[in-house]
Amino acid sequence: MILVTGGTGYVGQFLLDALAQGNTQVRCVVRPGKPKSVLERLRRYGMEICEGDLLDSTVLNAALRDVRCVLHLAHIRFAPNVLRAAPDSVERLVLMSSLWRFSRVPSPVVDEVIKAEREVEKSNKSWVLLRPSMIYGPGDDRNINRLRAHLNRWSVMPIFGSGRALQQPVFVGDVVAATIASMHAAGIERRAYAIAGAQAVTYRVLLKMLGASMGVTPRIVSLPARPLAALLGAVRRCGIHLPVDPEQILRLQEDKQYDISAARADLAFDPLTFEAGLEKIEQWGRDGA
Repeated sequence: MILVTGGTGYVGQFLLDALAQGNTQVRCVVRPGKPKSVLERLRRYGMEICEGDLLDSTVLNAALRDVRCVLHLAHIRFAPNVLRAAPDSVERLVLMSSLWRFSRVPSPVVDEVIKAEREVEKSNKSWVLLRPSMIYGPGDDRNINRLRAHLNRWSVMPIFGSGRALQQPVFVGDVVAATIASMHAAGIERRAYAIAGAQAVTYRVLLKMLGASMGVTPRIVSLPARPLAALLGAVRRCGIHLPVDPEQILRLQEDKQYDISAARADLAFDPLTFEAGLEKIEQWGRDGA
């Protein structure tokens, strides 16, 4: 039995599709109140559903019964609870975190990830920590999809700063492949892996690649990053919250280039380039998947 948390999220839907192709029994922890269509999809796959909160030990104990492997895609802040509740019979716990963890921009969100990871690292259970970069793919990935929607409507693309900082987005299918590989790979207990794309490109190049895949030439307009971050910070302190926050602006100025050699070696991780990932998305759209 495999237990999946966060299976109704973006990566989770692709992971469950992959697991449904096998013969392994799957149980999903789902928060109460999920739409019936979501639950029906899991039932069509023949998967068990355990409704409840990951902070509830009773829910966790029931969900972990007879489980051999845990795939934890829910927020990393819940991982310490899952580890504490997991019986010794669980052979592997694959825990999804984020490469946000290495951001130097002060943020409560980043602090929460770091705190949770430190708790994970204290555990002597058989855990593996995956840290993906920005995930993109078909459908609403809440990352590249938003840029695509903007370019579909406007050719002008305002960016914060020069756009020269490096980005290394990872295709959702590659995240799923790394997750499944982490279930079975030997000798990787209590190790953490950066899961990122095959190449790092500047934000400007990323936008141009995205535009080219859509037949659009973005007209990139640079806006001063730090003054705008300071202004938005002042606006927030007045109780006004805008769609963009100062931390997001400042994080866009950081190079996000990661060493994925450990994942290549231990998990046979072979990620797509960003250009190849965009081609996959276009193919998905043509096929009507």
